[in-house]
Amino acid sequence: MNRRAVFARWFGAPALWGGALLAVLYIWFYFADPAAPGDDLGLCCIQRWIGWGDQGFYYRSARALWAGDLDPGRHWYPLGYSILGAPFSFLGSHPFFLVDLIALVAAYAAFILFARRIGVSSAIAALLFLLTSCADTLVFEQWAIPWNTTPAAAVIWMLLAVSAGHLRGDRRPFLLGLLAGALPLLRPTDGIVGGICLVWIAVADLRTGRLSWRDALLVTAGAAVPVLPYLALHLAIYGLNPSQYMLNSRLIGFTVHNLVWRAYVLLIEPRQWFFAGQGLIRRMYWLLLGFAGVLWALRRGGAAALLAACLIAYGTLFLCYVDLMPTGLWT
Repeated sequence: MNRRAVFARWFGAPALWGGALLAVLYIWFYFADPAAPGDDLGLCCIQRWIGWGDQGFYYRSARALWAGDLDPGRHWYPLGYSILGAPFSFLGSHPFFLVDLIALVAAYAAFILFARRIGVSSAIAALLFLLTSCADTLVFEQWAIPWNTTPAAAVIWMLLAVSAGHLRGDRRPFLLGLLAGALPLLRPTDGIVGGICLVWIAVADLRTGRLSWRDALLVTAGAAVPVLPYLALHLAIYGLNPSQYMLNSRLIGFTVHNLVWRAYVLLIEPRQWFFAGQGLIRRMYWLLLGFAGVLWALRRGGAAALLAACLIAYGTLFLCYVDLMPTGLWT
């Protein structure tokens, strides 16, 4: 069976066409964005995203890694995203173009695989992904702009798809460990998803009597593949010291103080206190269906309940993040 037949079998024609549409939209939005950098990286282009805070850090780190420059001053954020972009430095101002395109399509494919494993058809899953990602142009622009959230989203959905397969008997412990180990190297807070998946699977295997040392060793070996080289690179750049980003994040921290009020401000209405902005639900009203779906998924059990647990933990974690307010990161 050739590759095309395999994809058609797993995803179906509607999902394949949806993936093609997604790729075309990404390319269009990327190059049509007025903030996309040109080939000139001089002062004339500082207003473009290569001069933005986060994107500037990504670009400098990727170029420094490719040049072998391990000066800690050139590496602010966790190194995972920069490592992915470094080999594409030959693309000039667009080292993350292919990285994000591949990650977007991978997130789409993994979303469909996960959906299939909880009984949702490929066509419906493709439609859900396209509508929630593409219907709002402001939302889809975030896929085109270089953010470390794009490959992190791909790894999260791949991890969930592999975990769902494991619960159904399609056991791939090495791949499970590989994905769980890679995720926090892109975004440390996203490691909570990997932790939940690994614990969930271990408990499920323990209940069914399928927990084995062999699988545990394979998970550990898989996690070691990305983690050990990353640690070696961290030591080469920062030594035994935490990076400045780690120190800053520790200072900002998390809080459960006024959690209900924070949820109301971020999700529903911030203007009563901050006189500007809009709640997330106002922009993405379909999240209301998601909140209802979490309750249904918890009752259903299995991989659907795993997804619900990840959503609850992930959402709560970000609601507790001190800087996620309309006067801070929220803008």
